[in-house]
Amino acid sequence: MPRFTLGPTEELVIELLETEAFNRQAPEIFDALVKSTAVVNRRHVEAGEIPAVLILFSLAIPTLASEADKAAIECARFASVLI
Repeated sequence: MPRFTLGPTEELVIELLETEAFNRQAPEIFDALVKSTAVVNRRHVEAGEIPAVLILFSLAIPTLASEADKAAIECARFASVLI
């Protein structure tokens, strides 16, 4: 497993493509990723550092969505969730 060290102000952003499908197909792995991210971030905060790991949940855009819906989905898919 690769290991690397982040600097004191660096963040690791993990982008999950098609998050809903991932959660549906592998809910245990999805939950473990979210929970372990929370543990890592909690340790950083307790040490007076910034949370280091961000998860970017990306949504699949339905092909039949209207242009307005596609624009709204596109904006939402780049919102990161800090745990």
